[in-house]
Amino acid sequence: MPRLIDSVPLSLVTIAAAQLFAVESHAQVKVTAFGEVSFRHIETSDFLKIAATSGGNIAIRKDGTLAAWGDSSYGDCRVPSGLTDIVAVDGGGFHALALKVDGTVYGWGNNEYGQSTIPANVGSCQAVAAGEYHSVVLRADGTIVCWGAGAVSTTVPNHGQSTIPANLGTVTAIGTGRWHTLVRKSNGTVQAWGLNSSGQCTVPTTLGAVTKFDGGGHHSAALRPDGTVVCWGSNSIGQCSVPAGIGPVTDIALGAGFTLALLSDGTVTSWGASLIQEELPVELDSVVGIAAGGSHAVVLQTDGRAQAWGFLGDWAPPILGFGRPVQADGAWRHAILLRDDGSVVCVGANYAGQCNVPTNLGPAIAVAAAEARCFALKADGTLAGWGAGFGYGEEYVPTETNVAGIASCVHHNVAFRENGTVFAWGRNNYQQCNVPAGLTGVVDVDAGYSHSVARRSDGSIVCWGRDNHGQSSVPSSLNDARDLAAGYWHTVAARLDGSVVCWGSNNSGQCNVPPDAFEVIQVAAGIGHTVALRSDGKVVAWQPAAGGGLYDNASVPPDLGTINFIAAGENFSIAIEAPSCASLQDGDDCDGNGVADHCDIKSGAADEDGDGRLDVCEIAAADFDLDGVVGASDLATMLSSWGAGGKSPADLDHDGVVGASDLAFLLSRWGPVP
Repeated sequence: MPRLIDSVPLSLVTIAAAQLFAVESHAQVKVTAFGEVSFRHIETSDFLKIAATSGGNIAIRKDGTLAAWGDSSYGDCRVPSGLTDIVAVDGGGFHALALKVDGTVYGWGNNEYGQSTIPANVGSCQAVAAGEYHSVVLRADGTIVCWGAGAVSTTVPNHGQSTIPANLGTVTAIGTGRWHTLVRKSNGTVQAWGLNSSGQCTVPTTLGAVTKFDGGGHHSAALRPDGTVVCWGSNSIGQCSVPAGIGPVTDIALGAGFTLALLSDGTVTSWGASLIQEELPVELDSVVGIAAGGSHAVVLQTDGRAQAWGFLGDWAPPILGFGRPVQADGAWRHAILLRDDGSVVCVGANYAGQCNVPTNLGPAIAVAAAEARCFALKADGTLAGWGAGFGYGEEYVPTETNVAGIASCVHHNVAFRENGTVFAWGRNNYQQCNVPAGLTGVVDVDAGYSHSVARRSDGSIVCWGRDNHGQSSVPSSLNDARDLAAGYWHTVAARLDGSVVCWGSNNSGQCNVPPDAFEVIQVAAGIGHTVALRSDGKVVAWQPAAGGGLYDNASVPPDLGTINFIAAGENFSIAIEAPSCASLQDGDDCDGNGVADHCDIKSGAADEDGDGRLDVCEIAAADFDLDGVVGASDLATMLSSWGAGGKSPADLDHDGVVGASDLAFLLSRWGPVP
């Protein structure tokens, strides 16, 4: 399950490894998530329009392609490959519609009621709109087509939202609420139909002509030419209580229980659900577009950046990007990333403060995420934590010092010290926090739903806690593990020969190791899926979407580059791709001079730093950067080369692999080179 770090042991490390990707700091690091949550690092801010699904966001770029991020439980943030020339997009509950410049329409995401299957008779269109389970398009001739839920009497939920009223006439604009449809007719007036339980389809007789309109969960709103807003329908939490004196308003967007308004000065306000107003970013002042999901909001700024906030809507904010992350961890609906400078960023749901990274955190060397909380291992060997627990003490932050690693799952945490001993805390109903007596030599740990796992320096694995699916029954032949991961009810390990061993529950195929999972150097696991990183940077994941499942967490994006690090949330995976010039892996030639960087002597002399000692001797003494001191940058070089072959300068003991003995030697040389 969610864990600290998957392949690099941190035992004995008491200083920050924040320089892991310090070389060529201008190079981009890309972060991608796939599964129930989708996000991707967006290098440029070039958005023209934005839209939102229930928990996701979609943006049209200037080149007509789409970017999407957020909750993608039904694939609504998985944009079909090759989709270009997009001029309009809209998001429904769990599906999306896009309109191309030639008038053709594309749909994707949840198709439970056929809402993503474009009817053959649609023809050329000029607008699209998506409701919870139904879709609407406006044809070029002013007629509309509706399909999905509510199209026929047998369709459930049937509220008539897709049944077009007779004699509707020419339509000039369309919109949708959760279970209702709205149109603007040629005379500028609004007509609505579908679920009317709260009066959301009862258009005020005094409304008159409108410029814009939208539907929410159980309410509707329209914008008049004079910039005033009129709301009707449910006002259960104030979503129809238009603040007095606001305006003029230039755009509106409605969520499940809130109304979002864009003012003429480029600022944004909202009313209704308190979460949206309370978390509204204070720096928003140059907004040109707005959209609303079920319980989140997203805005587009004049510089082409997008920013989202609210529940499940604040994934991967492109306004800031991710910086240069080197590690990550995922939980239910949030993820935490460690940057190369030791800073930490968190994205995703923040209902318990799990993404409120402390401002005084200081440099960290590792991170871990669980259901509603996060932990960071600080450079001084202490722990920091934030968020909330569920009454089992799992949010407690131990005052231990000399901590070397930590992992977290839903209700418990497990950590190991620099001396290789282990401690755990939180829920203990299956003794998952009862560390086996005499357990030492640990260099890696992970936590499943109700079991714990540790890897010793000799490659052996120890499990304890619940074993109802065999998740704690380590195969007797496994004594050469280089990495491990714990899912909810399964455990997986990568062996030194690159093969993968999996045991425990296989109810989703998470232990059906595919044939292309070879030369594996890192593994990660979620509730019912498993991910592996090969030595060539390729990601392999498995969990068949059996039984007609609506999503498949193991669908690796086909355009992933060469990946350096993987992690898993409950139902999604994270991949970090750093350019080769930032990885310091064996054989890299970042300056392109034909000489591997670790052998590069820019001056052509054997004593480049002029300190009177042969450079090759200094490198052999673990001073890889030749600065006269064995320090953080040298440690970073070794960690980023972990598992590399004998040609790496980090293979100090010349045993053919960069491993624990090399790390121990480096730490023994810490400080000025004698």
